[in-house]
Amino acid sequence: MMTPAKTILLILSGIAVTASSVVYAQVWDEKALLQRYVEQLDALDHTLLKQAEMSADSNSRIRFNYLKAHRDLSTIVGNIRSYINKPLDVTHEADRSVAIKDRTTADE
Repeated sequence: MMTPAKTILLILSGIAVTASSVVYAQVWDEKALLQRYVEQLDALDHTLLKQAEMSADSNSRIRFNYLKAHRDLSTIVGNIRSYINKPLDVTHEADRSVAIKDRTTADE
């Protein structure tokens, strides 16, 4: 027979595992959406931006800097990919602030 303390411990363990799973799912959802965003940026860069560049009037007094636009997009895509490829970190900001507060009170 299970004691009330063991029952409560079992319930709390289940809640902790469920909460952890939800956090991981949210991180994976974010990364999947960002991956789709990167793919669409790549597609736009290689199609629409190239088409606009080829159709631009080379004799125009004011011209759009397509090389800079390509570089900027490349930088953005690279930064997003770097974020996507980082290991999962599901530490909450609240947990971090508590840890910082604990350290500052220990120093006093």
